[in-house]
Amino acid sequence: MSNDEKHLESKNSRALHLFESAIKSEATKVQYKLIVSKFLDWAKVDDVDNFVAQDQKKLQILNSQLEKSHDYGNT
Repeated sequence: MSNDEKHLESKNSRALHLFESAIKSEATKVQYKLIVSKFLDWAKVDDVDNFVAQDQKKLQILNSQLEKSHDYGNT
């Protein structure tokens, strides 16, 4: 199993099920799942359910780190 797939392997994940059911295009679903998996790897979170269970403070810290890692002013 690839590193990208490990985050999304839980078949009983309610969060993942809701995410996937909202996406109609199979090609889009594949791309979004890859991006979500890479984000979870960056955030050092094991799976989707653990990510959505994070407390508000942890999510604010991740958001701040994500904003700092991108140069929004020079596009």
